[in-house]
Amino acid sequence: MGLTGLSEGIKSQIQLEEVTLVLAMDENIDDEGLISLSESLSLSLKNIKFDFSKCTKIGDIGLEALGKCLEKLSFLQKLFLNFSSCLQITNEGVLSLEKGLKEMKKDLFEVSLYFSLCKNVSSEVKKNLLAGLKDQYPLAKISGSE
Repeated sequence: MGLTGLSEGIKSQIQLEEVTLVLAMDENIDDEGLISLSESLSLSLKNIKFDFSKCTKIGDIGLEALGKCLEKLSFLQKLFLNFSSCLQITNEGVLSLEKGLKEMKKDLFEVSLYFSLCKNVSSEVKKNLLAGLKDQYPLAKISGSE
């Protein structure tokens, strides 16, 4: 089925409030799939949990699409994203995701972002991402890898 087929199923759930996908180590998941998934997310979502750790074909283009989608989700309260060991992700991808998070119109209550073992993402970028989110959402529980 792949992410494209799954995306169509998610898109049909207009009032969907929560989505959890654990697709760790799936070698078929790539930027195109993440773009399709991002575009299918319901505006009514309150909780997102995506584990794409060790999906080695995901890169900056997929993260940029996800970031653009997140800025539209005005009901989102909890966000968990795990991109650990996604070796194609670079500082640029993390910064584009951060941009989307900063453009959100809603205060998040909980944010967990993981980019550990992403060799092309500097510790400084990860540290600044978490610090920036703590500043933007002072009442939120912020966690992640630095």
